[in-house]
Amino acid sequence: MIWKEPCLWWTARTGFSESSLIYQAIAKPETASATAEADTAFAILNHNASLLQDAKAFQAELAFRQNRLPAAAHWAKTCDPFPLNPVVRYYLPPLTLLKVWIAKDSRDTNKQAAELADRLIDYYTATNNSRVIVKVLALQALLKKTWNKMNWPSHPCNRLSVLPDQAETAVRTEVRRDIRHDRRDRRRVCRLVGGCKSSLL
Repeated sequence: MIWKEPCLWWTARTGFSESSLIYQAIAKPETASATAEADTAFAILNHNASLLQDAKAFQAELAFRQNRLPAAAHWAKTCDPFPLNPVVRYYLPPLTLLKVWIAKDSRDTNKQAAELADRLIDYYTATNNSRVIVKVLALQALLKKTWNKMNWPSHPCNRLSVLPDQAETAVRTEVRRDIRHDRRDRRRVCRLVGGCKSSLL
């Protein structure tokens, strides 16, 4: 269903993404993708550039959750997360970019992820958005584990104060919602957070 009334753009911006995630969670990836594509079609139909940008970002989020990393990485190459804005809806595109960069798992993308995480923490601390801060800290903890495992010098997460046990707990709590549908991703995350049992995710 495509809504033509401009007054419904806000409903589209939140409703399509939430519906897609629900379908993805109940193992209906095709329906999830179709719903996300409807969001994009709605934005184009109403000439809404802001919504179109978010819709494309959400399609990358969905690709990431469906283990289609090349598609998500292609979007990441064209994404500029700045300037940051207050969160007034459910979905936040910079978090998708952060996940994709961490998943790419190279020195360059990990550095980019570390810099973005720091800026997200600064901005959303200033705006008192604890929900985003928790998500970023969980991903930052995952990034720190990856960096330590590779024995790379000059760790980029210098300001990360999460202790190892706290980091593992944060990652288990936050990341399992994104990767619980795929056992290979569960095992990969377990390796990154220090060998926790996959059943915990």
